[in-house]
Amino acid sequence: MQASDVMTIGAATTRPDAPIEEAARLMLLHRISGLPVIDDAGKLVGMVTEGDLLGGRENNARGERPRGLEVVFACKEADGPPRLPPLARVADVMTRAPIAVSEDTPVHEIVAALQRHGIKRVPVVREGRIVGIVSRADLLRELARLAEEMPSANAEDRELRRRVVDRLSQEPRQGWASVNVSVRHGSVELRGATTDPDLPARLAAAGQAVPGVRSLDDRMVVVGPASGRTGTT
Repeated sequence: MQASDVMTIGAATTRPDAPIEEAARLMLLHRISGLPVIDDAGKLVGMVTEGDLLGGRENNARGERPRGLEVVFACKEADGPPRLPPLARVADVMTRAPIAVSEDTPVHEIVAALQRHGIKRVPVVREGRIVGIVSRADLLRELARLAEEMPSANAEDRELRRRVVDRLSQEPRQGWASVNVSVRHGSVELRGATTDPDLPARLAAAGQAVPGVRSLDDRMVVVGPASGRTGTT
């Protein structure tokens, strides 16, 4: 099993020059705790997490407030709660040269990387551009699925999933989308969230058209101001 078998297609991303307030809003909106950072060419240049925004990894022996929290609390108002300063950039707090994997990276290597570096997710890249993300939640979901399906798991379902993922990856989209694909006995299930209200129906139609798909269960949700909903991914 490799990254392409368990990854969530697509990922919410941010830019190095984006305000950290914007990155925090994205994390809250999509209920995620980390964002890949891409440059103008779409290449991965960093990762920013809740820990980076809050400076949890930068405590020192003298008990001084870490740099990340100095940025977050720099604009504390006199009689109000701390707030994120709009001029602080993602580049000021992000982790540069982040750990990333390719689509054919074995899952056991991904698990080892998560443990070794103490991280919760790794971007999946193709020629430097993000095609998906593997999180600990993705790995746990796949482990639970495998435990349930172990007696009936087959190579045909794995191959069908690969073809469905390839087809869905070609579908144009507006805004942000995160899609997880599971296949059992030829039946496909789509889970995830998107800011594009037309995307779930298009993905469902594209997936249903892949030869070998017997049925497709669309469990995608639309998130953002247009829907008033937030999703868990």
